[in-house]
Amino acid sequence: MQYTANFGALTEQADGFESGVFDPAFTTGGNAGWTITTATAHSGTRSARAGVIGHSAQSWLERTVSGGTLSFWYRVSSETDYDWFNFYVNGDRLIRRSGTVGWTQFSMTLPAGEHLLRWEYTKDISVASGSDTVWIDDLTVVADQTDWADITPLTPLGAAETTWTPPAVGDAY
Repeated sequence: MQYTANFGALTEQADGFESGVFDPAFTTGGNAGWTITTATAHSGTRSARAGVIGHSAQSWLERTVSGGTLSFWYRVSSETDYDWFNFYVNGDRLIRRSGTVGWTQFSMTLPAGEHLLRWEYTKDISVASGSDTVWIDDLTVVADQTDWADITPLTPLGAAETTWTPPAVGDAY
């Protein structure tokens, strides 16, 4: 059996890129790093945009987050079926889009623990189409911070109840 004194405790990490600079938790690279732009945004006035790259090149943005509910919006303007927006969690590709894709929301629940998020734009060997990039905006991760503790390390098999005294006075147990 377990108890908690902070049931429903949540933390929210949100980034709409409105500060104009990347939070230090982000890293960017490839042939050109991502930037923050005012050219288009899902909400507010700014979004993150893949770096300007040439043929056979890539631009990526990464960040590590804790488990919880992940959500972000993305927009793609690229050569259909040749230049790709990819999104990965811990190296597993979850999004692969190309062509003209208006602002689209992606959301999922990440299990407990740390997770590496990677947004990537890759180009093939020739031709450029559309704006030739991808944008993301309104990134949010809501994590459950409820702390659980054992009442008894091992409840006897078949036990329907046990005696327990809360470690502190409270009504949130």
